[in-house]
Amino acid sequence: MKIHGLVDEKRRAELKAALKKGDYGALVRKGGEPMPPDEKKTVVAIPAKDALTPIPVKPVGQPALPIQPPVQPPVQPPAPQPVVIQPPQQFVPAKPPQHVLDRDFLDAAKAGDIQKAEAALRAGARFFTKDQDENDALILAVKFNHPLMVAFLIQESGARGRITPSSWVNAVNLARESAMSIAVEQGNLEICKLLKAAGAFIDGTNPEGHTHLMVAAFRHPQDTMLLELFLEGETCVYSKSEKEEYTALMVAAKIDHAWLVDRILQKIDRAGRKLVGVDIRDRDGFTALMHAVSGEHNETMQSDIIRRLLEAGADKKVIYDTKTIEDIAIENGYFDAAKQIHRYGRKWWQVW
Repeated sequence: MKIHGLVDEKRRAELKAALKKGDYGALVRKGGEPMPPDEKKTVVAIPAKDALTPIPVKPVGQPALPIQPPVQPPVQPPAPQPVVIQPPQQFVPAKPPQHVLDRDFLDAAKAGDIQKAEAALRAGARFFTKDQDENDALILAVKFNHPLMVAFLIQESGARGRITPSSWVNAVNLARESAMSIAVEQGNLEICKLLKAAGAFIDGTNPEGHTHLMVAAFRHPQDTMLLELFLEGETCVYSKSEKEEYTALMVAAKIDHAWLVDRILQKIDRAGRKLVGVDIRDRDGFTALMHAVSGEHNETMQSDIIRRLLEAGADKKVIYDTKTIEDIAIENGYFDAAKQIHRYGRKWWQVW
């Protein structure tokens, strides 16, 4: 709404006259609008010299205009931050102590678990480690009868560049047992063949000093394939046990093993000469023929063994403590054996 100021007294008098007459057209300024009746009293006269735009005065009782709150700019939400997905950290377990790895490897050899043994070696176990009894993995595998584990260990030792025959296959524990002596005691032909192929000594001995051939004859006399394996040794005819100083031929004669007696007597050396040791004596002075007529024997087998020994050149006149072999046979009750020995090599007219 426009507010009209009064610029002079003349105009003011005209306006008063127009108001009395009710002539509202006079209240309109040129180019303006008529003033509403309710605002006629609100006009404040301003002197001409200070002619300014009239200031509207709020009529009494008129409601106050609402105060509009200041318009705030819209709050922009924060820009979303890119989510960085961190890769999960892989848990790397701490490496077990060396003695734990070595123990796991030996336990695997004892159990015949090739997969566990390989895992222990990859983790850092020492291949040539030993337990408190100086048993290495090979001896443990043989003790608990695991041929596949034995084959794995032999193959693994070759891959590691170890000199197998001298430093590993023939190693002994605190009880002086080697892998081969244990295998022979158990009569495990398959393991014996594996060890022999790896370089184990077939002319070796057990803790009591008996050769492998003697042990095989004592423990497994019916296993001719096992006996044949150790008959390949070059010293099986002359080798003696440490305590009794027995030879394999004496052992065969004592246990009535005619097949073994015959095989030993057929042994030849590299030059083709027979390795006949029929008259070798033991610690007590007994020969193989004396052993054949002393102790307990099957007389049928005994007769065959006596014949084979005599045919191989055994001396029947050898003396033991003033006794001949015939005297020893009679003393032990083997009268037929005494007659056989007496008659051997004599003419028919010389036989009593």
